[in-house]
Amino acid sequence: MKFGLHMHGETMPRWGIPELDEVCGEIPSDYVILFEGPPGAGKTTLILHLVKSNAEEGRKIYYLSLNESPKKLVSLGRSVGVDISGYVDSGRILVDFPVMISDEEVIEYISGEITRRVLEGYDMVVIDSVTPLMKLLENYGRKRSWLHTVLYRILSQKDVSLVLVADTLMRDDPDIKLLEYLADVVVSLKVEENGVVGITRSMTIKKFRARPTPLFRFYYTITPNGILILNYIRGRVTQGHVSYAKLIDVECGAAKKIFGPHLYSGTQVFIRVKNPVIPAICFTDYLQQVIARVSKERNLKVAVITYNPLTYTMGYGESEEGSDHVIVHHHIQRAVKLLGPNLIRLRTEPGAVSITELLRREAEMMLREDVGAIAIAGLEKICDVHGSSAKKFAILAINNMKSAGILGLRIYTDAGEEEKNGSSEMLTTYYRWSDIVLELYVNEEGQAMIKAVKTPVAPHGVKVLDEEFCKCVET
Repeated sequence: MKFGLHMHGETMPRWGIPELDEVCGEIPSDYVILFEGPPGAGKTTLILHLVKSNAEEGRKIYYLSLNESPKKLVSLGRSVGVDISGYVDSGRILVDFPVMISDEEVIEYISGEITRRVLEGYDMVVIDSVTPLMKLLENYGRKRSWLHTVLYRILSQKDVSLVLVADTLMRDDPDIKLLEYLADVVVSLKVEENGVVGITRSMTIKKFRARPTPLFRFYYTITPNGILILNYIRGRVTQGHVSYAKLIDVECGAAKKIFGPHLYSGTQVFIRVKNPVIPAICFTDYLQQVIARVSKERNLKVAVITYNPLTYTMGYGESEEGSDHVIVHHHIQRAVKLLGPNLIRLRTEPGAVSITELLRREAEMMLREDVGAIAIAGLEKICDVHGSSAKKFAILAINNMKSAGILGLRIYTDAGEEEKNGSSEMLTTYYRWSDIVLELYVNEEGQAMIKAVKTPVAPHGVKVLDEEFCKCVET
């Protein structure tokens, strides 16, 4: 179902953001839509998506900008991957930037222009932002009269959509309350800034007249290619993964003790390497071998994301040892050999980016329909840098991969101080939300062990010697 407008009996897209289209459904074209939020939340960027999407479908939009000139608005759109310049040049989008002398002149001009554009056949009116107009109208009676009579009644009678942008500058703002009361759809945006997490933006649908309100908070980031939703994988992408997804047969006897006869798409596996660190070469080689086989059979990519400043280089196994002390481990060398061109490698230093940026990079991998599995190493580094703030990162990342039907492998290596920087809290989160949890450690005899703490085939857990996997590994 699409979130759209009805024009000449047709349903048309509204957002230009597929995830919102899918969750929110359709909306009548005579509705008033309010976008409210603090400065920096991304309101104008979201409106630009909406405006461009409707212009692409043939709608005429009157964009009344009280904050940005037409040139600056077009420039802003280009900077966030939403180029509306062609529609502005053609007149499909008319950007008006009124500069008036008196307050009364501003109100009179805007009222007259909106009425004029509606009579000329414009399908949508955008006011960005309505906040200064509310201040000019001063008292509650004038505000309600102007909004209800001049805007709401005129536009609804002509089957024209009205989009209002409002700044939330203080709590319990009476102007916001009035706008929310008159609007048919209310989208509330939030922005939080934390030195560790970075800038976190989110939005919720607070009101949706005549239908159930979607109880969902979208987390998103603004990229050079537009708004990217971080915690929802839309159906088209999921279906793309499902079309490739089949059960992965587990033929190795040792592996069946942990995974059962099949490994399902979307399974999330968490591997904790306990101190002292052990290689568990046969077990990891077996996993890579199975993933490589499935990758080649189904022509799927495998993404390897490493969160460690002393880790793997980009490319296919080349080392830059001596320049930045990069270590190319046995496991990544074997992955390069097994996967070849089906391997996508992304090296990320968690200290250089925020939690939101880390989520963005993983989300971009998940949006690729040709990616069937994602392996993530160095999760302990995220704890070292971001502490307990990484909990939200863990939950969102796991749920995203489950929704997309992507096999996820996450590797955490103990640093010896579990309580440091919220590591214990993050471990608890991974243990709870992952489908399979494995611990790699050394037993009293000095043997490498794989302990399945959480697995669907062994409710009370199971222990397997690493050497049992050796006979399953092809040399």
